[in-house]
Amino acid sequence: MSIERTVDEMLFTGYSDDMLDMARAMPLFGKEVEVPFDKFGWFYTRNGSADLTGVFNVYTGADDISKIGKMHTWNFKQHTGFFRSTCGLVNGSAGEFHPPYLKENGSIELFTPDMCRTIPLDYVETTEIEGVLGFKYTGGARSIDNGTLYPENACFCGGECVPSGFMNISSCRFGSPVFMSYPHFYNADPYYLQQLEGLKPEQDKHEFYIILDPRTGVALEVAARFQVNMLVEPIDGISLYEDVPRVYFPLIWFEQKVRITPELASDLQLLPKILMGGQIFACICFGVGLILLCWYPIEILCTRQRSVELKSMPTTAGENVKQTKFTSVEELKIGHQQMCSPLLERTNGKMPTIVPKSETNESVATVTTAASAVSSNDVNE
Repeated sequence: MSIERTVDEMLFTGYSDDMLDMARAMPLFGKEVEVPFDKFGWFYTRNGSADLTGVFNVYTGADDISKIGKMHTWNFKQHTGFFRSTCGLVNGSAGEFHPPYLKENGSIELFTPDMCRTIPLDYVETTEIEGVLGFKYTGGARSIDNGTLYPENACFCGGECVPSGFMNISSCRFGSPVFMSYPHFYNADPYYLQQLEGLKPEQDKHEFYIILDPRTGVALEVAARFQVNMLVEPIDGISLYEDVPRVYFPLIWFEQKVRITPELASDLQLLPKILMGGQIFACICFGVGLILLCWYPIEILCTRQRSVELKSMPTTAGENVKQTKFTSVEELKIGHQQMCSPLLERTNGKMPTIVPKSETNESVATVTTAASAVSSNDVNE
């Protein structure tokens, strides 16, 4: 059985199919299968505005930068309901934003609504993209294991646990037997390759990886690669499927790849210099503040020391006053005149006398010493 359709119909516009109409009307366990599509197409209605991925609620990082871009709820719930226990928890990033300050040998998580689950990616190496060093995280065996290799992933089985390398998303895809893997069964159990011919897994072509700038969490390069597989097995009562072998048949694989532009990479390279400048400025401010903090108590101590010295000075001055105290008012006046008159030096320390003009023959008043005045009086007598 085969069909012939255009690429546009197969991918985007879709085409009507009788099997799809039957599936929508066929009762399953007493209920009708709720298929919200009237046509079949791998990306039908995705090229428009249809809401197929649900409602995302993510952290902005305003309160905690380490939570930026991290999923909080999906469709208003913290558990998808499609997988048991911790496998159904809404964790990881939605893909647009990642927390900064990443560490080597760590891991990141991506929530994929098409698979209704979180996929872990592990650090493998540090590489360079457009001159910017980034951490490379890849989807290895742990990412698509269902408990065969990693027991903690057993809740992803969804019923029958198949060999490692396949993700059973039937519960997420309206009950259809859909399994996801990496292209060409890359990193899957050899069991799957033995069933088919023509597949050749190659790391550089089929690996799922993301490269992030460890300082900012900005994606430098992303290669999202997955393959959709359908479980085909014999069905009793349907002649078309009576003789078919049980096989996981590859339907389509896709790649979504993006790489940072050289212009954006150049801007990203300036960021460390800006951060370094901010750190230097902060260190300078801290140093100045530390100097002021140390200088202030020293200044207080010096001020107090000067205050103590000033308080001790009146005591010394008092002693000097006590030693030069006069015994009478007359002695004080004489002493004051002696200290203030510049004529004492010329009169050998004797007090001068002012002689009025009328008592002299001079045209101006003259100044004589007390001793000279006494001698003149004696002569006149």
